[in-house]
Amino acid sequence: MEKTSPKHPLDTKLNSDIIILAAGDSNRMGSPKALLKLREKTLLELSLETLSGISGKPILVLGNHAKQILGAIPHLDKKTTLVINPNPKRGQFSSLQLALKEVTNHSAFVR
Repeated sequence: MEKTSPKHPLDTKLNSDIIILAAGDSNRMGSPKALLKLREKTLLELSLETLSGISGKPILVLGNHAKQILGAIPHLDKKTTLVINPNPKRGQFSSLQLALKEVTNHSAFVR
């Protein structure tokens, strides 16, 4: 009998939308964390690429640095829903509330 290796968790498609919260000020970092580079790509690009292949719709929430982030990532996937938090000073929960309004599956994974 042939042995099968267990599936890697990222080989399974989730039936959940993915919420990526990137609306913070990044005061301690001095620049948006979403734009930090790792292996020639930004953390946001890596997150979107990784998660879009294994999930439902990506929902990206941006705030004060929205123009800067969108300028650095001009080719946002058409499947990605973009949400702008007009008042990110209210905290992460305000961004989460806005994103949850865009969830189309019965569940969402928050990144």
